[in-house]
Amino acid sequence: MALHAPRARIALLTHRRLQPLRKYPGILLRRLPFRRREAPVDKWAQINGLVSAAARKLDLQVAQLPYDFLRITDGATVLYSRDFDFSVESLTAYWLCGDKHLTSLLLRDAGLPVPDFTVVRASDLASAFASFGKLQPPLVVKPCFGAGGQGVTVGITSLRDFRKACYRALQSCDRLMVEQVVAGRHWRIHTFDGQMISAFERLPAFVIGDGSISIARLIDKSNNAIVIRNGFPSAHPICRDRETRAVLREQGLKLSTVLPAERRVELKRVCNAAAGGVTVDVSGSVHPDYLQLARRAAAVMGARLVGIDIIAPDVAAPRDERAVINEVNTTPALEIANFDISGRDSAAASVERLLSLVFGTDSRTPTTHGA
Repeated sequence: MALHAPRARIALLTHRRLQPLRKYPGILLRRLPFRRREAPVDKWAQINGLVSAAARKLDLQVAQLPYDFLRITDGATVLYSRDFDFSVESLTAYWLCGDKHLTSLLLRDAGLPVPDFTVVRASDLASAFASFGKLQPPLVVKPCFGAGGQGVTVGITSLRDFRKACYRALQSCDRLMVEQVVAGRHWRIHTFDGQMISAFERLPAFVIGDGSISIARLIDKSNNAIVIRNGFPSAHPICRDRETRAVLREQGLKLSTVLPAERRVELKRVCNAAAGGVTVDVSGSVHPDYLQLARRAAAVMGARLVGIDIIAPDVAAPRDERAVINEVNTTPALEIANFDISGRDSAAASVERLLSLVFGTDSRTPTTHGA
């Protein structure tokens, strides 16, 4: 039976209000013991240190400005940075790429391949639920605005899961995208003005069995193996959450299962670094077809510094007809290079390549990026 719009809105509001209690189920039933909190890590200071070191390695002048900004110059060109945001991008391109719906719409209108999609507003939830039977699962639901995989649900096949996914996505945005799942491997290509900075295959969190310990202990072992490189972790911890259990259940496994030696098991449906995902550097093997696809996507969006997410069988081979552009990210977090398990790349190397491209001109006309 179709849901009425008021009921859908009430369900959404209830879902939003109950999220903190679901995350901390005992918060109302017990008094939490006092725990001494460690001093917070100053992430911006770490990033600025990395960027400053890369700039000085190229004999560039660096000045620390108030509010965690850096000014980088070679005497002619001036670049500002904060976090991994560099002042090479226009605000218009930033907002265009930040809207996933608008990005997919512009790319599709330009003849570039994107997953089939539709957009649902919070006020249209009832209609979306009633029309679920017309969709073609498995589906992806994600907020139109967001980063780091927040609010994204992959592999939806039932109306019940579709409802949950929509409520989850609408916690951070009043519009959501519904896409068909596209089979394939996930790749990220970073470019600046059409020149490649780096390229990676993105892998979801996984463990490899050793024939003696459970998946739960393998996860703990993986988390304990995280190291700090250039001030940043080599990976984010893998959480043993509801999604992990669901993904294992789909494979006929449990956290208590002891995997045979060398068997690899994925633990998440998304490949985001925030969910424990890692990368493999493929910068030296990207086929010109895919580099051209990334360049075209950046040009359509009017963006200079981008991370193009592509789903395709293999970016080392000629472009496959099944390949699609999943997202276009402006001011991409170059720290993704630190999650490279091949050991061939790092965030420091990516920043150095970017600065080399920005300051690689022989022009003597003073230029200020972001002015």
